[in-house]
Amino acid sequence: IDIIHYMKDRAPSVYFRQLCGLLSKSKGLLTDEWLEDMHIHLKEDNAETLYNQRIIEFEHNDNFDADQYLPVFFKAIYEQKVLSFIYNPYSGKKYELELHPHYLKQYRKIWYVYGYVDACKSEQCVALDRVASEPNILKDVSFHKSEIIFNSYFEDVVGATKYTGQKVSKVFLQIKSSDYTMMMNK
Repeated sequence: IDIIHYMKDRAPSVYFRQLCGLLSKSKGLLTDEWLEDMHIHLKEDNAETLYNQRIIEFEHNDNFDADQYLPVFFKAIYEQKVLSFIYNPYSGKKYELELHPHYLKQYRKIWYVYGYVDACKSEQCVALDRVASEPNILKDVSFHKSEIIFNSYFEDVVGATKYTGQKVSKVFLQIKSSDYTMMMNK
């Protein structure tokens, strides 16, 4: 990701602190305890040698080039900027979309951005692999802050989209006892 390369070009100690800060603002990737432990036990003199080799890997889909826009959306969320871009929905025609981005989520190797859309007067979920043009910052549009608390928004959701007005459904699964431990970790 371009954000990581940008930080890595700086001094290793600055890169390390910024990387820990970036990871601490994420959910589901690494726990706060893990990050704190890593920060305490990893000495900066070892950090430079670590940057030359991979020691951890996350899911990535090379078939989608949506990750190219991930830093743009991340920065827009951080700086509370409104973006305009061409969106190509899975079904339908391309159209221009103005989005007040609030939250990024990855599900099944696809990144989604959640944000307010003035035209709909509601929060929408946008798949980054459907963004068909370079997002542009709209400088003359005031940012609409979200009323959603994303830290808990997806607790009862499987997938990337939470439909308003739908009740939580209970799902019962029948599992072989030999698969129980694996299923409890999913």
